[in-house]
Parts: sequence; structure tokens; C-alpha cells
Amino acid sequence: MSDQSPKIITTFQNRLEMDAAVRSLGETSGDWELRQRAQEIAQRYGDKVLPALLAALDTSNPQLRGGLGHLAKRLDKPVAISALSAAARNRALPDQARLTAVTILERFLEVTPDDAMYAGMAAPEQLALHSLREVLADTQSDPMVLVEYFRQLEAEPPDVQLTMARAARLLEDAQGVELLSMFVQGPTQPAALEALQTLGMIVDPAAAAALQGVTPSLPPELRRQAERALQKLRLRGVAVPALSTPPGEARCLASAINGEGQQMLWFFLPQAGESSGDVLEVLISQQQGIVAAVGRREVEADALPERQTPGALLQGGGDQPLLLEAGVDYGRRRLLAVLPRTWAAEQPTPLPYRLLGPQLWRWARPEPAAPLPETAAAGREDTVKLLQHPAMGAWFLQSRAIYARAEKVLTGSEAPTHEAFAQMIAQTLQEALDSGALSPAALHSSLAAMAEWFTLAGDAQHADLALAAAQTVEEEPASHPLLLLMSELGLRLALINLTRGLLPEMG
Repeated sequence: MSDQSPKIITTFQNRLEMDAAVRSLGETSGDWELRQRAQEIAQRYGDKVLPALLAALDTSNPQLRGGLGHLAKRLDKPVAISALSAAARNRALPDQARLTAVTILERFLEVTPDDAMYAGMAAPEQLALHSLREVLADTQSDPMVLVEYFRQLEAEPPDVQLTMARAARLLEDAQGVELLSMFVQGPTQPAALEALQTLGMIVDPAAAAALQGVTPSLPPELRRQAERALQKLRLRGVAVPALSTPPGEARCLASAINGEGQQMLWFFLPQAGESSGDVLEVLISQQQGIVAAVGRREVEADALPERQTPGALLQGGGDQPLLLEAGVDYGRRRLLAVLPRTWAAEQPTPLPYRLLGPQLWRWARPEPAAPLPETAAAGREDTVKLLQHPAMGAWFLQSRAIYARAEKVLTGSEAPTHEAFAQMIAQTLQEALDSGALSPAALHSSLAAMAEWFTLAGDAQHADLALAAAQTVEEEPASHPLLLLMSELGLRLALINLTRGLLPEMG
């Protein structure tokens, strides 16, 4: 063996390590982990990792493409720009590799592509079609890959998204239906309209089912167009699936609504004739609509929490919330109630909801909830009893102002008297009302929703207390017993946390 052999072997091993490290970017989970991994690779290898980065450009994995961009951003900028620009202009490389190089230059390194970078490539829609076919192939091994694909795609300019939506029209038969339903629910209206038009041209029951599935989640104008597209399919003789009642295997577990108007809904969506189904968890807000979602596909039913009788409460372990076995129609009613808030904020629904949510609407629309009593039996003063229930454990005030006030108490020379502390509680509540941090109208909505939640749980006493609170909370809120108690609990909790050296994260 020559003197150079050990050096050559070491260099080869290092290259293999760098290749493996770069490829591992495509195996990360979520944006935070992706950025962290890119940072670690850049710190470990520096600019020596560029050959491995360039070798990985020919990929259809959206997670890996994003990771390569984050990695390039952390290298020496002129060196990275030079290497990627050369790759983009290299006609010997596959179009996919060149396009990835262009994307990184444009999105991560702030370089405007020139014509030479596109010279010799196939037409944009053909390139887009190739990309769509690859991601569809990836769904065979990773059923949730479309979520990450669209997360990366929506970081692209609107014209790129429109090109991808147009390319979906070129897919064979109903192959692109799921992709198209994702585009329809997306934030780019031209792409959404293009996808809607395409779905209305696919003479296949799968396209009709997709239109039925997305329609309830669309804002009014787009919904009307989806309904017209569905009617066109009917007129062309497409068998539009009848909407039946949800099967008994479908489930919804629902947390209580917290003081900020948020609620977690957990759905199990069974697949016909199979023992497995999809799981969709959705965080909703009375004020903001659908806030966040996560999903899993092909989950075995026996891996889920044991089914309880409707109205039963499930106590989660650790910091898990109390959950109500609520029934899938309750969960769907809650979604329908908050969707207008999502549209008003001009925010798209979360990607996991766009992928799995259409399954919620393949069944007949839920019946309205039974109306609440017109008048509560409990009085305004009784409403403080509501906070004794474990489901109301998150009903307290929390803000930076409360922690600042608590800090003054702890650093003061004397403990406040009972009267002074009561005044402090009232001042804290008044400040929250004046600043808009606490909205009586929003609390009215949340308390009315809690009255329904307790009713489903078979707890008539707490349902009546919640109704009483909802009916009185907007009358002189600064002196409302329930709000004063929420203020007191928030202040006392802030004192305890500061004593323990804890400071919760707050927006």
C-alpha cells in the first residue's frame, strides 16, 4: 500500500459521512428539526460539505430540498452561490437537479436566476408534472408526504404554484385528485381556481368525492364554484357518492374549551372494510378558527384509546387534557362553527387538515345541536362554582402584566393586606378588559360552548353554571364574580411560579 492510501481512505470515509449527513436532512421531522440538523452539518463540515450538497440536488423529496437550502444558507455565501450557479447552468445535470439549484439560489441565497440557468430544460409544466409524479410515488411509502411537499411548495412564488396546479391536469385519470384537493384549499387563489376547474373535468367518482370533501372548508365564493363543478360532473353522468351517516367506528374526542377560546378535537376516520383509519387532531379557536392540525394515516383501531360510551370523560396521563367522547358530529359542528373565523382572517387551513379533513365531509352534514335553555337556573354569583370542575382548570388570566404585578408583590417590603390584594385583583381584571386581553363577547361564546360540552357529558349542573356565566358575563364584567376569580387565580399562580423561578412563555 502506498503512503497515500490511508489518506485516500480517510478522505473517502469523510465523503461517505458527509453524503449520509446531507441525506439525513430528508429524514427530519418538522421545520425546527430540519433547521437544527442543517446548522449541525454546517458547523461540523463547513464548505467541505458542498460536493455532497451538489450530489443531492437531484431529489424529489421536498424535505431534503428544503434542508439543502437551509444548509447552503449556512455556508460561505459567495462560495455556495458560485457552486450552485454552476450546477444550475450545467446541461449535463438532470433538470430536477438544476431546478433544485435554482430554487436554493432564489429562496435561500437571494439570487435572481438568469436565462442561462433554464436553458435546455424541458417546458415548465413537464418539469412540474415530473415532480408531481415523483411525489405521488413517494406517498406509497410515506402517506403524509404531501403535507411536507405543500409546505415547501407554498414557500414558492404564486406563479410556481399555479404551474404545479396546471401540471396536475396532465396526470392520468383520477391520479391527481388528492393533489388537486390540496391546491383547492391552498392560499393561492389562481392555483385553487385552476384545481377546481380540473376537478370538474375529471369524469370519475373520485373527483366528485373530492369536491364533496373540500366544499365545507372553502370560503363562500370558492364554495359556490366547487358546488358548480360538482353539478357539472352530475350532468356528465358521474356517479356522485351519496352522503350517508358516519359509521359507528368514527370517533371524536374533544377537550374542554379553555379561557382563551381554544379546543382540541381528535378524530378517528375509519376506512371502509378495514381495521385501520386516519387520525386527525385539530386545534380550533373561537376567535381565530382552525389554528393547527397534525395527522397520521393507517392507524390500527386497537392502537387508539379504548372507546367509551358517548358522554364519557377520559382522563389523560401527565399534562394531557380531560377529553370527552363526544361523537364525530359534535366535532364537525365545532369545525363548521369556527371555519368562518379562518376565512375572515384570510388564513388557509393547516396542511394536515387539508389532506385528511375532506374525509370528515364524506358523510351527511351533522344535525344542529339541541338548543340550550333560554334561561339558566343558576345565578351570577353561583358561576364561581364552575371553576371547581377539572375541565375548567385553564380558566385563569395570564399575561406579562399579571407577572409584573406579581413581581411587585414579591419584591415589596410588606405583604399586601386582604383589602389591598382584593383591590389588586380588581385592577388586574380591569386592565385585562381595558387592553382587550379579555373580551366579554369572546367569553360569552366560549362559555356557551362549554354549556354544550357539559350537556354532552351528562353534567346538567355544570352545564347550567356555564350557561349562567355566558348569559351574565357581558353585564358589568369588571365586577363579575367569575372573572374576578379568574383574575385572582391568575395572580396567585403568577406568584407561585415566580417563587419557584418559573416564567411561562407568553406572546
